[in-house]
This record gives sequence, structure tokens and C-alpha cells, in this order.
Amino acid sequence: MTHTVFVYGTLKNGQGNNHLLDDSAFIGAAVTDTADYGMLDGGFPVVLPAESGGLAVAGEVWEVDDQTLARLDRLEGYRGGGNPTNMYDRKVISVKINGQRLDNVSIYIGAGRWQERGAFYKADRLTNAAGHLEWNGGRW
Repeated sequence: MTHTVFVYGTLKNGQGNNHLLDDSAFIGAAVTDTADYGMLDGGFPVVLPAESGGLAVAGEVWEVDDQTLARLDRLEGYRGGGNPTNMYDRKVISVKINGQRLDNVSIYIGAGRWQERGAFYKADRLTNAAGHLEWNGGRW
């Protein structure tokens, strides 16, 4: 079975964990369909639901198989829906690629414990020229 996954950090092309997607198909650069997010930067990005004033997130969409999805789940500390030990939760969203909407795309969203650290890690410098949240590998 194949799955579509939206990545926005260390899994993107040119980043340190992209090798986990070596056997996967790159679909394209994308942006979340809604502007409901904030992003933390603690050496790697964490996307969270925004309380107010959220933005869309820029990233990439990949088509992955079951084994790759399991590897991504391990990397992201996802142990299943509703598990209180999750580092990230895997949610299903819609994204846009070249203006075309693509539904049923998975994204890893920071689990509850990240929200406690939000004030410390929030970085306003994480927006690109289009006004979308975009992590650049920690290079400022």
C-alpha cells in the first residue's frame, strides 16, 4: 500500500534524514491547504496548531510504502493515535501542489508536550518570501 506524506523539516530534500525516503517517490513542493499552524525551532522544526494568527506550512509531498511509513513513524516518535507518549501525532490534511489540492496527506504535528515549550522555541524568522512557514535547516 502507498501513502502520501507531507514533510517540512529534516526529511526534505537536502536535509539530514532525507535518506529515509530514498525508495520513495517525490511528488512535489507543496503548501498546507489551510493557514492554521505555528512552527517551533529547537534545532529541528515542530509544527503545531496555531492558537491564533496561524500560517500555511511549505514543504514537500512524498509517496511512501508501508515500510517507509513505519520508519517515519519511528523517527517522529509516533506510536499510534492518541498515545500520550507520542513526540508527534500523524494527522491527515490537504495540501496544494502548483495550486492543485491533494487530499488525504499525512503530516506529523507536534504532540502535546511541545506546546508547553512553545514560548521558548517560537521563532518568527521561519517564514519564507511567500509568507509560509518554512524551515531552512537551522541556517539563519
